[in-house]
Formats: sequence, structure tokens, C-alpha cells
Amino acid sequence: MASKPLFSIVTVTLNCREDALATAKSVASQNFQDYEYIIKDGGSTDGTVQRLRKQGFSVHEEKDNGIYHAMNQALELCHGKYVLFLNAGDIFFESDVLQQLVAHIRSTGKADIYYGDVVMNIPHPNAHPQEHRRLRRRMRYPAHVNRFFLYRRGLCHQAWIVRREVYRKDPFDLQLKIMADYDFLLNQALRKKTRMTHIPLVMVDYKGMGNSEQLRDEWLKDRRRVVRKYFPPCESLIYEAVRLSAKFLLNAAYKAGLFLIDLESS
Repeated sequence: MASKPLFSIVTVTLNCREDALATAKSVASQNFQDYEYIIKDGGSTDGTVQRLRKQGFSVHEEKDNGIYHAMNQALELCHGKYVLFLNAGDIFFESDVLQQLVAHIRSTGKADIYYGDVVMNIPHPNAHPQEHRRLRRRMRYPAHVNRFFLYRRGLCHQAWIVRREVYRKDPFDLQLKIMADYDFLLNQALRKKTRMTHIPLVMVDYKGMGNSEQLRDEWLKDRRRVVRKYFPPCESLIYEAVRLSAKFLLNAAYKAGLFLIDLESS
């Protein structure tokens, strides 16, 4: 009987031919080979499946009702000890990311969720939306995530790996269209008290421009629902006041020209 892989790396796809291929090539470039790569396509009509297969990648085709349903379906195909979801367009930061992850896991070995850092391509936080400016920056996550951090930001799901059994017990909530990964994180961190360990390693280059940006109204609706689920109203009010105050000060400083360094090049 063949041994099970250490990692299951999963990409769910739908009409994203070039992005899916970039992600698949990034996975194939890893110098650590004890992993399985699962691509789950929900019915692409733009040649995504054909392009991937032509490049030698296996693709599982199955209709789904959205990205989190697709991710839950893919979990049923996973055999690895840990699962990592990479969205189409996201790539590993370096070819030795998995090798470095293994070294950190072996040195600790007690966590159910490990999370690293990411490089993100996001809307410039201090510019007007009509400027369409984007910022490429490293997100350095804290060694311990407290309640205010989780309220304000959370963690990019491409930066975490989770024991397969944890996902099997608590799959993504399909009632949430945009923020089911955020809900999963809060459930594990705040309710289940799941063992989490930070790895000081840039894991993924996160492309951005996903559903959370494109479907802003749906994102806000989902976020309000998740926040009400995990944070009492008084606590949310305090956190929101602090968050908005900080945002106001940053925007004022940006407009006053106090940022002497172009953030886009830093």
C-alpha cells in the first residue's frame, strides 16, 4: 500500500486558463516532492482543462455551486496529512517553500494549523479607488493572532496549511459566498482553540483581484454576518472605532504628502 503524501495542494478552477497554468507550474517547480496536486474544475468552457492536461496535469472535473463548494469537493479527494489551497493565479514565492515548511513542521510538530507570510498585490490602502493603484507588499503575520487582529484582518488562506482531519470535521460553510475561509479561521482560532503556529516564511505570492474585491457588496454582507457570529456587539464597536480612526489618520497623512517613499516600490 502506497504511503500517503505529506501535503495535498489544491487548486479549484473555473475559466481561468492562464492563471491556472501559472499556479500549476509553480507547484510543479517545488523541489520537495512528497505532495499530491489536486486540480478541481467546475466546468470551464475556455479551455482551462484542456490546457492543463496538455501540460501534463491531472484535472478532476465536477460541477459545483461556487468556490467553497468546489473546495469542499476537493477535500474529499485529498490524502495528505496537511492541505494547502492555492487559488488560480497564486504561486509559491520560492521553489523551496515546501522544503522549508517541512523543516519548520519537524521542529515543532504540534500544531494543527501552520501559517506563514504572503506577498500581496492589493489596492493601495491610502489611495482613492478611482486611482486604481495597487500595492505589492509583504504581509508579516504575528506570531500569535489576537481577537483584534482577527477582527481587523484575518489571515490569507493561501498562507495556511491545515491538518486534513480538521477540514473534514469543519468544512467551509456554503451559506457564505465570499468569506467562508474567514469563518473557518475564526471558528478554529476563537471557538475550537485549534493549535496554530506561525512560520516566518513567505509562502505565496497572492495575485489578488478575486471575489472579495470584485463582489464588494457580497463581501460586506458576508463579513457582517461572520463578525456578528464571533464578536459581541460591544467588542465589535470598539474594534471598529479603532480601525476607522487608524484608517482616517493614514488617509490624512497620505493626502498631505507625508509619505516620502513611494509605497508601490517598497
